[in-house]
Formats: sequence, C-alpha cells, structure tokens
Amino acid sequence: MGKWEYLREARSLIIDRGNDKILCNEAFIDKGVMILRLDGTDNQFFVLTNENVVQDLDANRYLKELRYQNLKLIESKLSDGRILEVKRQDTYYQYPRVGDSVSIEAEEIEDGKYKMKDKKIYKTKDSRIIKILTETTYSNPDGVEIVIEQKYPDYITVGDNVFIYGQKAKDGLLNYSKSKFMVIQNGKFIDFERKNPLLKSISRSLANLFGG
Repeated sequence: MGKWEYLREARSLIIDRGNDKILCNEAFIDKGVMILRLDGTDNQFFVLTNENVVQDLDANRYLKELRYQNLKLIESKLSDGRILEVKRQDTYYQYPRVGDSVSIEAEEIEDGKYKMKDKKIYKTKDSRIIKILTETTYSNPDGVEIVIEQKYPDYITVGDNVFIYGQKAKDGLLNYSKSKFMVIQNGKFIDFERKNPLLKSISRSLANLFGG
C-alpha cells in the first residue's frame, strides 16, 4: 500500500511506500511488462507484470518471446546444451545462413567453431556466421571412424577437414573404403586414390600360397 506520482518529463515515478520514498526511472514499458530502475543504481530493478496480458505472470518468458519476435531470432541448440540465438538477415529462410548474427543469452560470442546438436558446425567471426559445415562420420574397412567436416552435407570436397580419434588426420593415404584411399594434406581432404585391384589380387594369392 502506498502512493505514487508520475513525473512525465523525467519519465520517472516517485513511490511513497509509507516508511520511505523512492525514485524509479523507466527502463522498459510494454502492454504486458513494466520495468523500473531504482534511481542511482545500475542493476536494481522492479518488474511489474500485467496479469491481463501475461496470465502466468512469467515476465522472463514474456520478455524473451517479445525479444525473439522483434529481432526475428531463431534458436539452434549447441551440443553442450546451450542455445545459440540466430538473428536472420532474411526471415524468408527458417534456418541459419552465412552472414547471420549470433549470440548466446543476448551476449556476443567468441570467434571459433560451434558444434550443434544436429551435427552442423558454425564457424563464427565478430558474432556472425562465416561458414556452415556438416560433421559426417564414416567407418573404413579397418573399423576406424573417420570424421569429416564437410562443406556440403552429401559429399566430400577438397579442403574438408578430416579427423581420426579426435585429431586431424596425418598426411598421406588414409584407408577409406575397399576401393579407395583418401589423400590427406595438412589434415584436409585433397583427393581420392583408387586401390589397384590387380596388386590386391596378387597379394591375396601370395598370402594363400605361403599360408599368410
């Protein structure tokens, strides 16, 4: 219980709480939520919720939905459980694209690679997506898993990063399939090299002949 007086020019409220008076400045006003900041402080706020608009009185949820709507944000879930907020350049597209701005909990993020739950990898710089890759796992004839960060989801291209046991693949020939090697240079895919079926047949015959 108390009294209040609105100072229009100052966009502030004087609130008489009976035992004291406080001055609050407008921080945010909307039909559903009003946020007042206690004068003379940087982080002391009062949040008032209109129950006719926000029926569950969950101001945090309401403000988040309002922010997402106004900024045209969509969410992408990171592999560590955090949420990457993507501000789309063009709302026609429902998925993140190169050039879109990104943040986590409304804060700018560090430059680097961010792995998503759906195996996409976003490379970022200055809180913008500069490259989108797809992490794809293959199993070679030796049962070794080969992980490739592919530029295109459906096929491997020159320059794709190749990993074995979480480390970049060593330079040289990497056993990829029964008929192909991968040529690796600086941890990147360069080309496929076919295995020679004639030499393979001779090796098998010699092994059988000498009991190998």
